[in-house]
Amino acid sequence: MKRTTKILIWIALLLTFALLGLTIYWLTWPYKVFQFYTPVNKILTPQVKAGEHVAWQTDVNQLTDGVQIEVQKQLQDGVLISYPPSSYISKKGRMTFTNATSIIPKYVPAGKYKMIIYNYVKINPIRTILITRETEEFEVIK
Repeated sequence: MKRTTKILIWIALLLTFALLGLTIYWLTWPYKVFQFYTPVNKILTPQVKAGEHVAWQTDVNQLTDGVQIEVQKQLQDGVLISYPPSSYISKKGRMTFTNATSIIPKYVPAGKYKMIIYNYVKINPIRTILITRETEEFEVIK
């Protein structure tokens, strides 16, 4: 009985240290999810009427495959206007998105704005990384 107890204690200690090591690795490893080729997203529609689409281009290399990414967008000009979140599963490889669009709400006053894009990347069961991108400034007209 004593020998069995010692073996069970050693197995429990080894499993505890293995789980502790895995948890530390998941929390501290510097995951690289995206590689962007431009400092900001290029605006394709520099002037937009309220109620119409603003379009921008993103040149990105997704370095992970099969990771859930939740995208939240905000229109910024002193006041933040939030959009509903969307999500997708990443596919590894370089992509240029030229059709990224959002509708500017009709109630937005005329002025200069930026779109801020928040990418919440769930890289493992206990960690989510936030990657923030901005577009160039664009003008909303009435």
